[in-house]
Amino acid sequence: MSVLKRQHRQRGGRWPSRIAGFGVLLLLLAALGLAGAGPAYRLELLTLGAAFNVLRFGALLGLAAIAVALLALLVALLCRRRGVVWSALFTIAATIALLAIPWTYWQRAQSAPPIHDITTDMEDPPAFVALAPEREAAPNAVDYPGESFARRQREAYPDIQPRHFPLPLATVRAAAEAAVLDMGWEIADINIDAVDTIEATRRPRPGSASRMTWWYA
Repeated sequence: MSVLKRQHRQRGGRWPSRIAGFGVLLLLLAALGLAGAGPAYRLELLTLGAAFNVLRFGALLGLAAIAVALLALLVALLCRRRGVVWSALFTIAATIALLAIPWTYWQRAQSAPPIHDITTDMEDPPAFVALAPEREAAPNAVDYPGESFARRQREAYPDIQPRHFPLPLATVRAAAEAAVLDMGWEIADINIDAVDTIEATRRPRPGSASRMTWWYA
């Protein structure tokens, strides 16, 4: 009887299934981190820096899930465990699909200059007024960083230039205000006294880097 039991016992025992299960667990944790970082930031449960750290940790967990799944696949092939083979293949495919979106965003980020401020007036950029307190609480500086940013902007976005319209100022201001509202931004202030400006802000989508503020002058 003991000989028959040993013959019917699955090769490798429980280890192939345990390794594959660990890979699935890592996949679930990676999905939680990658999918939850953005909503957690939008709900102000995490700071922007903490949300990016969660994204990085989720990506690392995804890579670990692929590595463990590959190990499980190798063990399953050696032990001829068909069910574990399919489980490992599923984990690998699902993890690659999960990492595809953040990988795409990362690739796009590599083609953009490392600047957080873009202006059409690099000599005398308009300053934050209504949104200055909010910017002071953010990691980036309130004031325009200077020539280093201006040089990078010229190299990356040479087409961003001031535009002049042969129209009354009130007409242009109304069109600019309508454009800001159409983009879903929240107007913080419209100043028509000293310098004609509109300050507006919008919470970024998951994956974007900071609040965005727009001026019309």
